[in-house]
Amino acid sequence: MDICFSNFLDVDAARLYSITPSLPHSLTPSLPHSPHSPHSPHSPHSPAMRVIIQRVKSSQVTVDGEVIGKIGRGLNLLVGICDRDTETELDWMVRKCLELRLFPESEGNSRWQKSIQEIQGELLVVSQFTLYGDCRKGRRPSFDRSANPQVAEDLYNRFVDKLRSSGLKVETGQFGAMMEVAITNDGPVTLILEK
Repeated sequence: MDICFSNFLDVDAARLYSITPSLPHSLTPSLPHSPHSPHSPHSPHSPAMRVIIQRVKSSQVTVDGEVIGKIGRGLNLLVGICDRDTETELDWMVRKCLELRLFPESEGNSRWQKSIQEIQGELLVVSQFTLYGDCRKGRRPSFDRSANPQVAEDLYNRFVDKLRSSGLKVETGQFGAMMEVAITNDGPVTLILEK
């Protein structure tokens, strides 16, 4: 299956779009809300780092008409960095991406037996803060939970470096840019990872 989509990655602009008019206090509903509720944005039980894993036959990312990253058989990773992510989340996510068994052992065997490392596949890693778009209120997503751009870029680069330490080919998009990502999804297989 061929899929092509664009990512809007100007974080500051996206935050501006999340601004909504404030209601008078008398019209604002008062709801009991524990800081440790599972639904609280900063609850210790709410998911942090998010990665969308897509098993692909090929994938590429284009910026300003130029292909800056391209892979063959492997995994396309869309990476969202949360406002509370740390090295712990990075290490867990790297291990999962490299060790999950997502590939069949042979052409005629549909059972997933092998990891990206075992098939010596390739990785295309694209930053995507929109994974933290909260659409529960209003008609415009809020991106309050996405990390500050400077923090997010640092963690994203460290995530990429940790993947590269596996020895696999790792290509990337361009952090903060308007990107077009084209994939040939194999299956299709798409998984959501949250730490």
